[in-house]
Amino acid sequence: SGMRLKFGLIPLIFQYSLNLSPIARSKNSGKINALFASDVGLIADGLLPQLLMMFITPFQLGVLVWLLHNELGNSMFVAFGVIVIAIPLLIYAMVCFGGFLAAKAIHTDQRVKLTNEIVNSIRIIKYYAWEMPFSEKLEAVRALEIVQIKNVYICWVSLDVIMATLPIAMPIAAFYTFVSLGNDLTQSVIFTSLMLFVNLSFPVQALSGQASTIFSARTALDRICKLINEEERHKDVIRDPKLNEGEGNG
Repeated sequence: SGMRLKFGLIPLIFQYSLNLSPIARSKNSGKINALFASDVGLIADGLLPQLLMMFITPFQLGVLVWLLHNELGNSMFVAFGVIVIAIPLLIYAMVCFGGFLAAKAIHTDQRVKLTNEIVNSIRIIKYYAWEMPFSEKLEAVRALEIVQIKNVYICWVSLDVIMATLPIAMPIAAFYTFVSLGNDLTQSVIFTSLMLFVNLSFPVQALSGQASTIFSARTALDRICKLINEEERHKDVIRDPKLNEGEGNG
Protein backbone atom coordinates (compact mmCIF):
# COMPACT_ATOMS: atom_id res chain seq x y z
CA SER A 1 0.00 0.00 0.00
CA GLY A 2 2.91 2.33 0.70
CA MET A 3 4.37 1.78 -2.76
CA ARG A 4 0.95 2.27 -4.36
CA LEU A 5 0.52 5.55 -2.51
CA LYS A 6 3.99 6.69 -3.55
CA PHE A 7 3.44 5.75 -7.18
CA GLY A 8 0.12 7.61 -7.03
CA LEU A 9 1.46 10.81 -5.46
CA ILE A 10 4.50 11.18 -7.72
CA PRO A 11 2.51 11.27 -11.03
CA LEU A 12 -0.05 13.56 -9.37
CA ILE A 13 2.61 16.07 -8.33
CA PHE A 14 4.31 15.79 -11.73
CA GLN A 15 1.03 16.39 -13.57
CA TYR A 16 0.18 19.50 -11.56
CA SER A 17 3.74 20.83 -11.85
CA LEU A 18 3.43 20.70 -15.66
CA ASN A 19 0.23 22.75 -15.57
CA LEU A 20 1.51 25.50 -13.27
CA SER A 21 1.58 29.06 -14.49
CA PRO A 22 5.04 30.59 -15.13
CA ILE A 23 4.86 32.63 -11.92
CA ALA A 24 3.80 29.64 -9.82
CA ARG A 25 6.43 27.42 -11.42
CA SER A 26 9.24 29.88 -10.74
CA LYS A 27 8.04 30.28 -7.16
CA ASN A 28 7.86 26.52 -6.54
CA SER A 29 10.81 25.28 -8.57
CA GLY A 30 12.75 24.20 -5.48
CA LYS A 31 9.65 22.97 -3.69
CA ILE A 32 8.75 20.50 -6.45
CA ASN A 33 12.12 18.76 -6.20
CA ALA A 34 11.82 18.59 -2.41
CA LEU A 35 8.36 17.05 -2.69
CA PHE A 36 9.71 14.26 -4.87
CA ALA A 37 12.79 13.72 -2.71
CA SER A 38 11.36 13.72 0.83
CA ASP A 39 7.71 14.68 1.30
CA VAL A 40 6.27 11.78 -0.66
CA GLY A 41 8.43 9.37 1.31
CA LEU A 42 7.29 10.85 4.62
CA ILE A 43 3.68 10.08 3.75
CA ALA A 44 4.08 6.72 2.02
CA ASP A 45 6.98 5.20 3.97
CA GLY A 46 6.53 6.95 7.32
CA LEU A 47 2.82 7.30 8.00
CA LEU A 48 1.36 4.05 6.65
CA PRO A 49 3.57 1.70 8.75
CA GLN A 50 2.45 3.59 11.86
CA LEU A 51 -1.26 3.25 11.10
CA LEU A 52 -1.36 -0.36 12.28
CA MET A 53 0.43 0.57 15.50
CA MET A 54 -2.08 3.36 16.09
CA PHE A 55 -4.85 0.76 16.25
CA ILE A 56 -2.85 -1.76 18.32
CA THR A 57 -1.50 0.68 20.92
CA PRO A 58 -4.87 1.52 22.58
CA PHE A 59 -5.67 -2.21 22.87
CA GLN A 60 -2.28 -2.88 24.50
CA LEU A 61 -2.76 0.00 26.92
CA GLY A 62 -6.23 -1.22 27.90
CA VAL A 63 -5.07 -4.77 28.66
CA LEU A 64 -2.04 -3.59 30.66
CA VAL A 65 -4.12 -1.10 32.66
CA TRP A 66 -6.56 -3.87 33.58
CA LEU A 67 -3.74 -6.18 34.71
CA LEU A 68 -2.07 -3.42 36.72
CA HIS A 69 -5.35 -2.60 38.42
CA ASN A 70 -5.62 -6.21 39.53
CA GLU A 71 -2.17 -5.99 41.13
CA LEU A 72 -2.07 -2.47 42.58
CA GLY A 73 -5.71 -1.43 42.78
CA ASN A 74 -6.45 2.27 42.61
CA SER A 75 -2.78 3.06 43.23
CA MET A 76 -2.25 2.31 39.57
CA PHE A 77 -4.09 5.50 38.57
CA VAL A 78 -1.39 7.59 40.26
CA ALA A 79 1.04 6.27 37.66
CA PHE A 80 -1.18 7.62 34.93
CA GLY A 81 -1.31 10.92 36.82
CA VAL A 82 2.37 11.21 35.92
CA ILE A 83 1.36 11.00 32.24
CA VAL A 84 -1.25 13.72 32.78
CA ILE A 85 1.44 15.97 34.28
CA ALA A 86 3.72 15.30 31.30
CA ILE A 87 1.00 15.99 28.70
CA PRO A 88 1.59 19.81 28.59
CA LEU A 89 5.29 19.22 27.96
CA LEU A 90 4.49 16.71 25.25
CA ILE A 91 2.03 19.05 23.55
CA TYR A 92 4.52 21.93 23.65
CA ALA A 93 7.29 19.75 22.20
CA MET A 94 4.98 18.45 19.46
CA VAL A 95 3.80 21.93 18.49
CA CYS A 96 7.39 23.18 18.34
CA PHE A 97 8.35 20.09 16.33
CA GLY A 98 5.69 20.82 13.72
CA GLY A 99 6.59 24.52 13.54
CA PHE A 100 10.32 23.91 13.14
CA LEU A 101 9.65 21.20 10.57
CA ALA A 102 7.58 23.62 8.46
CA ALA A 103 10.28 26.31 8.75
CA LYS A 104 12.95 23.79 7.76
CA ALA A 105 10.93 22.83 4.67
CA ILE A 106 10.74 26.49 3.60
CA HIS A 107 14.52 26.93 3.83
CA THR A 108 15.04 23.62 2.01
CA ASP A 109 12.88 24.85 -0.87
CA GLN A 110 14.88 28.08 -1.01
CA ARG A 111 18.18 26.17 -1.07
CA VAL A 112 17.06 23.78 -3.81
CA LYS A 113 15.65 26.65 -5.87
CA LEU A 114 18.86 28.66 -5.56
CA THR A 115 20.95 25.60 -6.42
CA ASN A 116 18.93 25.01 -9.59
CA GLU A 117 19.31 28.65 -10.58
CA ILE A 118 23.08 28.46 -10.08
CA VAL A 119 23.38 25.25 -12.11
CA ASN A 120 21.24 26.61 -14.94
CA SER A 121 23.20 29.90 -15.04
CA ILE A 122 26.65 28.48 -14.41
CA ARG A 123 28.09 29.87 -17.67
CA ILE A 124 27.07 33.43 -16.86
CA ILE A 125 28.29 33.05 -13.27
CA LYS A 126 31.69 31.79 -14.44
CA TYR A 127 31.90 34.46 -17.13
CA TYR A 128 31.38 37.34 -14.68
CA ALA A 129 33.28 35.59 -11.83
CA TRP A 130 30.25 35.61 -9.51
CA GLU A 131 31.19 32.34 -7.78
CA MET A 132 31.88 33.88 -4.37
CA PRO A 133 28.68 36.00 -4.06
CA PHE A 134 26.48 33.09 -5.06
CA SER A 135 28.42 30.71 -2.83
CA GLU A 136 27.99 33.03 0.15
CA LYS A 137 24.27 33.39 -0.60
CA LEU A 138 23.85 29.61 -0.81
CA GLU A 139 25.79 29.09 2.42
CA ALA A 140 23.58 31.66 4.18
CA VAL A 141 20.43 29.81 3.15
CA ARG A 142 22.00 26.51 4.16
CA ALA A 143 22.93 27.94 7.56
CA LEU A 144 19.29 28.91 8.19
CA GLU A 145 18.22 25.43 7.18
CA ILE A 146 20.74 23.83 9.56
CA VAL A 147 19.42 25.95 12.44
CA GLN A 148 15.91 24.63 11.83
CA ILE A 149 17.22 21.07 11.51
CA LYS A 150 18.88 21.42 14.92
CA ASN A 151 15.63 22.72 16.39
CA VAL A 152 13.72 19.79 14.91
CA TYR A 153 16.10 17.27 16.45
CA ILE A 154 16.07 19.09 19.79
CA CYS A 155 12.28 18.68 19.91
CA TRP A 156 12.60 15.08 18.79
CA VAL A 157 15.14 14.31 21.53
CA SER A 158 12.96 16.11 24.09
CA LEU A 159 10.02 13.88 23.15
CA ASP A 160 12.18 10.78 23.49
CA VAL A 161 13.53 11.92 26.87
CA ILE A 162 10.04 12.55 28.23
CA MET A 163 8.79 9.22 26.94
CA ALA A 164 11.83 7.41 28.35
CA THR A 165 11.34 9.05 31.76
CA LEU A 166 7.67 8.09 32.07
CA PRO A 167 8.25 4.31 32.42
CA ILE A 168 10.63 5.02 35.33
CA ALA A 169 8.49 7.60 37.11
CA MET A 170 5.23 5.67 36.77
CA PRO A 171 6.15 2.58 38.91
CA ILE A 172 7.83 4.79 41.53
CA ALA A 173 4.66 6.85 41.96
CA ALA A 174 2.44 3.76 41.95
CA PHE A 175 4.51 1.85 44.54
CA TYR A 176 4.79 4.88 46.81
CA THR A 177 1.00 5.36 46.76
CA PHE A 178 0.44 1.62 47.23
CA VAL A 179 2.57 1.58 50.40
CA SER A 180 1.13 4.87 51.67
CA LEU A 181 -2.37 3.34 51.61
CA GLY A 182 -1.21 0.66 54.04
CA ASN A 183 -0.83 -2.22 51.58
CA ASP A 184 1.92 -4.83 51.80
CA LEU A 185 4.41 -4.57 48.97
CA THR A 186 5.32 -8.21 48.54
CA GLN A 187 7.79 -9.70 46.12
CA SER A 188 5.07 -11.13 43.90
CA VAL A 189 3.39 -7.72 43.62
CA ILE A 190 6.69 -5.95 42.91
CA PHE A 191 7.98 -8.24 40.18
CA THR A 192 4.61 -8.73 38.51
CA SER A 193 3.93 -4.99 38.49
CA LEU A 194 7.43 -4.17 37.24
CA MET A 195 7.00 -6.63 34.39
CA LEU A 196 3.70 -5.03 33.47
CA PHE A 197 5.23 -1.53 33.63
CA VAL A 198 8.06 -2.71 31.36
CA ASN A 199 5.50 -3.95 28.84
CA LEU A 200 3.62 -0.70 29.27
CA SER A 201 6.71 1.28 28.31
CA PHE A 202 6.62 0.00 24.71
CA PRO A 203 3.22 1.45 23.72
CA VAL A 204 3.93 4.62 25.73
CA GLN A 205 7.25 5.20 23.95
CA ALA A 206 5.62 4.34 20.62
CA LEU A 207 3.35 7.34 21.08
CA SER A 208 6.28 9.75 20.61
CA GLY A 209 7.29 8.12 17.34
CA GLN A 210 3.71 8.11 16.14
CA ALA A 211 3.25 11.77 17.08
CA SER A 212 6.41 12.88 15.25
CA THR A 213 5.45 10.79 12.22
CA ILE A 214 1.96 12.31 12.13
CA PHE A 215 3.33 15.86 12.33
CA SER A 216 5.88 15.13 9.58
CA ALA A 217 3.27 13.57 7.31
CA ARG A 218 0.85 16.40 7.99
CA THR A 219 3.46 19.00 7.04
CA ALA A 220 4.30 17.07 3.86
CA LEU A 221 0.62 16.71 2.96
CA ASP A 222 0.00 20.44 3.49
CA ARG A 223 2.89 21.24 1.15
CA ILE A 224 1.52 18.93 -1.53
CA CYS A 225 -1.97 20.41 -1.19
CA LYS A 226 -0.54 23.92 -1.42
CA LEU A 227 1.23 23.03 -4.66
CA ILE A 228 -1.96 21.51 -6.10
CA ASN A 229 -3.88 24.70 -5.26
CA GLU A 230 -1.35 26.94 -7.01
CA GLU A 231 -2.38 28.96 -10.05
CA GLU A 232 -2.45 26.96 -13.26
CA ARG A 233 -1.65 28.25 -16.71
CA HIS A 234 -4.60 29.67 -18.66
CA LYS A 235 -5.83 27.66 -21.60
CA ASP A 236 -6.93 30.64 -23.65
CA VAL A 237 -5.51 29.47 -26.97
CA ILE A 238 -8.32 27.83 -28.95
CA ARG A 239 -7.52 26.26 -32.27
CA ASP A 240 -9.88 27.17 -35.10
CA PRO A 241 -11.37 24.05 -36.74
CA LYS A 242 -11.22 25.78 -40.13
CA LEU A 243 -7.43 25.71 -39.93
CA ASN A 244 -7.50 21.94 -39.74
CA GLU A 245 -9.74 21.81 -42.80
CA GLY A 246 -7.43 24.16 -44.67
CA GLU A 247 -4.39 22.05 -43.82
CA GLY A 248 -6.21 18.91 -44.92
CA ASN A 249 -7.15 20.48 -48.27
CA GLY A 250 -3.66 21.75 -48.78
